[in-house]
Amino acid sequence: MKKFTAFLLVLACSLFTLNAFAQDNENETPKKDQLIFNHLSAGVSVGLDGVGAHLAAPLTPYVGVRAGYTFIPSYNTTIMDIPFVGSKIDQEDLKFKVNEGQSNEREFDLSKVDFGFDLNNFGPHLLFDVYPGKKTGFHFTLGAVMAQSENFLAVTADLSKQLLPNEYASFGISYKNVEDITTDQNGFLHLDLRSNKLHPYLGIGFGRPLNMRHRVSVNFDLGVVYLGKAEVYSYDFNAPGHTTADVQITSAKLENEDDGVIDDIIGKYPFFPVMKLSINVRLF
Repeated sequence: MKKFTAFLLVLACSLFTLNAFAQDNENETPKKDQLIFNHLSAGVSVGLDGVGAHLAAPLTPYVGVRAGYTFIPSYNTTIMDIPFVGSKIDQEDLKFKVNEGQSNEREFDLSKVDFGFDLNNFGPHLLFDVYPGKKTGFHFTLGAVMAQSENFLAVTADLSKQLLPNEYASFGISYKNVEDITTDQNGFLHLDLRSNKLHPYLGIGFGRPLNMRHRVSVNFDLGVVYLGKAEVYSYDFNAPGHTTADVQITSAKLENEDDGVIDDIIGKYPFFPVMKLSINVRLF
């Protein structure tokens, strides 16, 4: 991820330099004034917010609008294979016993558990680009992103091979002051980071998603998405009445063994950085 971020930054600086050079040496007058929706471009993007596609059109020579959709593919791995995490964990620390001292005592080995990560914070978006001048590529961007789910980050742990089939959705797992949580009926443990579904976006960018001088253009965006208050939840699939109950996890319930990450960082600084590169083709 660090190498990818560095690559995007270097590429963005290169694009900005080329864009400034082109503006200093470009005397061609645009074919037509950019009026409301009289031109259209289509583009694809890749960045920290995933991959996406969008349509762009002008509102005035100083304001453009983009509408599109972005998503991040699911990611599956084990704790030991997570970069910068697995190498720092002693595999023996991920083993623990249940029913210790009893005839049905057995060991759980979390190093062999498959974890799935779904980042659902992006989906449809509507963005407005504001340009200081008619020919400049630098712009301010504001708009909104609609998340695919209120579960901003959904994490699953496949405990089906660690538990017996009759323990699915019934074997209670607890830690510190957190209430018992269970797996679902298929043996998967769920941990979700919840936030609002509608996220305001604010950022800056270089390049025009709709360029009247070139059929193909590139642009770079850098900004932040405001998530709103974020909370961490797991679930008890064996709640009274055969229902599913939410179990909120906080730093206080963990007796601050998370070093306050949930309450002090996730809860107070709910921002997600956006950095992406787009390639656009002017349709007309």
